[in-house]
Amino acid sequence: RSDDTIQCMKFIPTQNVNYLATGGWDNKIRIFNINYNIINMNINEEAQISSNLEYSYSHNSPIFSLSWEGNSGRIFTGCADGSVNVLDMAKRNLTTFGNHKNACKEVIYHQNYNIVLTGGWDGVVNIFDLRSSSPVCSYQFENKVYSMSCAKDLFVVGLSEVKIAYFNLKKVQNNIFKPELIFNSHLKYQTRKVCVFPDGKGFA
Repeated sequence: RSDDTIQCMKFIPTQNVNYLATGGWDNKIRIFNINYNIINMNINEEAQISSNLEYSYSHNSPIFSLSWEGNSGRIFTGCADGSVNVLDMAKRNLTTFGNHKNACKEVIYHQNYNIVLTGGWDGVVNIFDLRSSSPVCSYQFENKVYSMSCAKDLFVVGLSEVKIAYFNLKKVQNNIFKPELIFNSHLKYQTRKVCVFPDGKGFA
């Protein structure tokens, strides 16, 4: 149970463990162990679901986004104070390794490239190599970042004023990082969420 509104939640991307991480407006990240037992395999499936709080850690401000590092015990968080953090469950410590000038709205760990992508209300998108404390690449938009998603080489950013941008991560070389295209959404209202197809060939 959270003490305030939950803003983000993610299951750990591994088949053998059902860890669920949540973050929200009470400044806390929580990791739950979810147990799911099917007790009736008929059409009307019945199941017993229980959860145990495995770990909790307080941040300095509300948590807007989180992302697991593969199946490890490390979680990246983006917060309302602009901080980008990594929480190591094994070592039980939280480290800030990046900052935005305004809230960090999105943080994504990309396993294929071993990088962390962050986007904020300051309009900046960063690429962090975990071996460095500063971004290896950045791009400044004229609009706030509201949503981000990536798979394979496709990286999509949903922006304020109904703008959408996408990058080809294969082309990020020698610190050159710029969108392939920035365009107006075909939808009438503000973009709240973008999601790249698992095969990286398109997005919703």
